[in-house]
Amino acid sequence: MRKIFVLIMAIVFMAGCATVDPRVTALEDKVVKLERKLLMGQATGAGANLYPVTGALTGEGAGALDKIASTAQGDAAIVMFNSEGTYGNAFMPFTLDQSGGCGTEAAPYCIESKDAGEWWELTDGWFMTMYGKIPVVVDAAASAVTVTVTQARSGTLFINTLAGTKQYILPPAEAGMSVCFRNGQGNARILQVDTDGTDYIVVNSTGLRTTSAGDIYAATASAKNQICLAAFDATDWYVMSEIGTWAEE
Repeated sequence: MRKIFVLIMAIVFMAGCATVDPRVTALEDKVVKLERKLLMGQATGAGANLYPVTGALTGEGAGALDKIASTAQGDAAIVMFNSEGTYGNAFMPFTLDQSGGCGTEAAPYCIESKDAGEWWELTDGWFMTMYGKIPVVVDAAASAVTVTVTQARSGTLFINTLAGTKQYILPPAEAGMSVCFRNGQGNARILQVDTDGTDYIVVNSTGLRTTSAGDIYAATASAKNQICLAAFDATDWYVMSEIGTWAEE
């Protein structure tokens, strides 16, 4: 590669001269062809296949992710959704893991391929809501809502329309998760946020953690109650914004 660099520098230097020697032009062509050959060799050496997914993640026709067969370690697949019922607008790049190491996680983070024991693993660079709507859950059930990992990873907004106290339970913290909770229009109710029992909430008023893991953070009854939290690591949920009167219970 050093020889190629020297040759290119020589070409650039001589290109500035008033007259270009035909031998220089021929040499430049040889350098370009050599670089192209090296790049193609690297690409071919990778030996990976790229599969565009034309169906859903699972179960819908031959184009679904779990219907792809004859795969090899390191193969890649791309899934794109537009207003899909579960994932909204999403771009999901997957790589194949023949060791089965990711099989303990639920969809969409692990999808078993048609080849038994091999798994499509969702890479860290995926994202939902490339444009358009964010996921919104409106809930009036007289029971606590346990936020799923998928909902927290996609920044879901929860709106409480229950005519009573509403509690939301966060999933185990994972850096980058985020959620928001608020009361519906005119619904002056108490909101409570709880962790999974091992995590803490870092509150706005002090900038410190709640006293104990699993302590509830709650707002007095008001229609304007709202709170947004983001996970900093595997232990702490940070309050990013809040409206209403909030305190640890």
